[in-house]
Amino acid sequence: MKFRIILLLILGSLLSFQSCVNGDFDEPPSEAVDPDIKAEQIISLKDVLAKAVQGSFVKIDLDKYVQGVVVADDESGNFYKTIIVEDENSSRGIAVLIDEVELYNFLPVGRRVFIHLKDLWIGDYNGLPQLGYGPYIDNNRQRMSSIPSTIFKDIVIAGAAGIPVVPREVTISQLKDSLLNTLIKIKDIEFVNQGETYADAVTQSTLNRTLSTCSSSEILLRTSGYSDFAGVTVPSGKGTIAAIYSIFGNDQQLMIRDLNDVDMNGPRCGATAGDEPRMSIQDIKNVYKGSTTTAPKAYIQGVVISDSKYKNITSKNVVIQEGDHGIVVRFSADHAFQLGQEIKVVTTDQEISEFNGLLQLNNIPPAYATIVGAGTLPTPKVLTLKQIADNHPLYESTLVSVKDVEAPGASVYNGNVNIQDGTTSMILRTASTATFANSTVPSGKFNVVAIVSEFTTSGNFTPQLNLRNTTDVTGGTTGGGGGGTGTKMSIQELKSKYSGTKTTAPDGYIQGVVISDLGGKNITAKNLVIQDGNFGIVVRLTTDNTIPLGKEIKITTNGMELSEFNKLLQLNNVPASNVTIVGDGTLPTPKTLTLAQLIADFENLESTLVTINNAGISGAATYAGTLKVNDGTGQMDLFTRSDAAFAGTAIPATPKTITAIVSEFTSGATPGYQLNLRNANDVK
Repeated sequence: MKFRIILLLILGSLLSFQSCVNGDFDEPPSEAVDPDIKAEQIISLKDVLAKAVQGSFVKIDLDKYVQGVVVADDESGNFYKTIIVEDENSSRGIAVLIDEVELYNFLPVGRRVFIHLKDLWIGDYNGLPQLGYGPYIDNNRQRMSSIPSTIFKDIVIAGAAGIPVVPREVTISQLKDSLLNTLIKIKDIEFVNQGETYADAVTQSTLNRTLSTCSSSEILLRTSGYSDFAGVTVPSGKGTIAAIYSIFGNDQQLMIRDLNDVDMNGPRCGATAGDEPRMSIQDIKNVYKGSTTTAPKAYIQGVVISDSKYKNITSKNVVIQEGDHGIVVRFSADHAFQLGQEIKVVTTDQEISEFNGLLQLNNIPPAYATIVGAGTLPTPKVLTLKQIADNHPLYESTLVSVKDVEAPGASVYNGNVNIQDGTTSMILRTASTATFANSTVPSGKFNVVAIVSEFTTSGNFTPQLNLRNTTDVTGGTTGGGGGGTGTKMSIQELKSKYSGTKTTAPDGYIQGVVISDLGGKNITAKNLVIQDGNFGIVVRLTTDNTIPLGKEIKITTNGMELSEFNKLLQLNNVPASNVTIVGDGTLPTPKTLTLAQLIADFENLESTLVTINNAGISGAATYAGTLKVNDGTGQMDLFTRSDAAFAGTAIPATPKTITAIVSEFTSGATPGYQLNLRNANDVK
């Protein structure tokens, strides 16, 4: 009876072990031993690498073995069908391609391997050495094939397990080709941009993140979107990183094995110990007594109210507000802080000074600032221009709202626009570099939300307001009843006026929600796509716009051209003054269709959002250019501009759900039906 119980326990343990492992693997690594391979059969990896020819594939054809230790496996998903092996006879490393998943069950980190070279080839992938089973052609390019899963255990022979794997400590400047595919460690390093994730877990997109040492040496960290830590936010502190050193063309790269390779819990480069007391922005401003001074040991905290994305503020500056007080922080280098983020800035021993009358914390190292989290934007204080001018030090570097202003004689925002509200006048300042510099200023009365600023020279006090973008301006009217006066018509009614040749749109206005995403850069900045119910249309402006996805807008159609561009219907050459932002709209729910249904009803669906399920994407490695989408019912082009924000993102290997804008580019007799993604999140 006792024997039967023990036997059942043993069988249960075996079944439990088998149910946890995917595949037919050998015994657990802890029980592994080295095979009987004689010393004269071992060759150093250095000698093997000497046979490599850059950009070519060379058959090794040696009946010998490389003896090495696995230093990176595929357990986290950051390496796919690949192990990284360091040679025990030369300290060189190599990527070994194996057509098998979950290799870590058989070839985990720390296991010795003996790689039989007889049938293997050596080559490189954009400079990175690889061992594989010979070349094959992929999109007219030679690639290295993987060792087949059926024979890989006969070629990569497992030996003893549990061998210590210790990274080699180096600096970025010491990285060289002989360290490729080896495990290295770098100290005093941090992520340049805080708040980012390692990769894009939603779209499973592989991304690069920049690392920098305290001596400002930089290197890329590359992370697969399929890794189990892709969606984890990178640490905001400084510390060490262990990683496999890699290369892609001229780019030096690191790839971590898992999050245990990253230890960055210390204060960032240049930051103090972290025991600084908090001061309010008001208190730090009170330290300034009229001449350049040094800030005390402290930190301030506030919400970013400036928006560098639209370039009406230099990329070294940020404006933060806490309660009713704000201040300009000028960094010693470009920053990546975004509108609405709450940030902490260490002020210890930093300069407080004025630039043309505007108070600022000056020349702050970027390492002195950290993201606390998503903040709440302050409600702009409603004031008259006279109230702002009379109490300028109080309102400087804060958000204000001014109602019913006019800008007589102004045409575009570029430069100094003199605005007035009946109480006094003030400059509305827009830099020539701003993305909306050449947008038209509304005529009549309009409302402005802006940051209070100053540019005083030669003792002449000059208060001014700085826009963040044109969505800060609402109301106003311009030519032809601009901004949406007259009779409203639906987009469907407007489209029905087009009979096949260029025509003039009727007087009135249309209204819809912006479904294109300027931030994704897959649409030219002069174009908008708006949708009203089940119908949409492209609006082609005469100047670049800054209207974001989801805004509801009115567009005056008086005298506007209704025409086609390569068969895509558009309201053409619309001045920015004919456009008014109504407010935040509700994005339409994309209509779920098959490609066959979409093609059959294309004209009605043009310029609207649709969703296609189970859609495979093919035609290239990345989104850039014209690809093919197929859902089993039909096929259609998927077009992505080369300068789209996601153009270089790898396309998914399996069918996905695609949401896109229905578009067209027909230049001949064959219909050029196509789909346009708004951003990478449209593929799930």
